[in-house]
Amino acid sequence: SGEVHVDAMSPFTQESEFRDAHPQMRTALKMFRRGQGYVGKKAAADRTFMENTLQALQGEWQKTRRHAPSHQVA
Repeated sequence: SGEVHVDAMSPFTQESEFRDAHPQMRTALKMFRRGQGYVGKKAAADRTFMENTLQALQGEWQKTRRHAPSHQVA
């Protein structure tokens, strides 16, 4: 339908639990949590990182328009 929602996850929720709780969700970006990846002001200011993240999301969005099952973008 073209709708996009951004939902917050509680700090201790596992990504698989979140996906299981939202069966209608078609795609999800990997969560970047403190101590587990590139996060914060430096990541947000990194134009290449943000462009790559956006491209990954757009690419997965196009795939999900053709396929119903949900999956996670690494």
